Amino acid sequence: MFKRLLFDCTDAIIDTDESVHTVLEPIIPDPVDNIIDTVLKVTQTGVHSARQLYNSSQLSPDLRREQATQ
Repeated sequence: MFKRLLFDCTDAIIDTDESVHTVLEPIIPDPVDNIIDTVLKVTQTGVHSARQLYNSSQLSPDLRREQATQ
């Protein structure tokens, strides 16, 4: 339960960061904008991977094996 809430909060933070970035993008210099884009992409990838690991850990070993072979 706690981990699911943590993932939801993390998603909300990332969405907020993207919104702020979209608003500030016209005034941010390109090198800084590129860094922010990279950080957002890496963060999204990390959260997505962590969520997948969490979801797969909730499955029984037989169901996990079955889904892996599909």
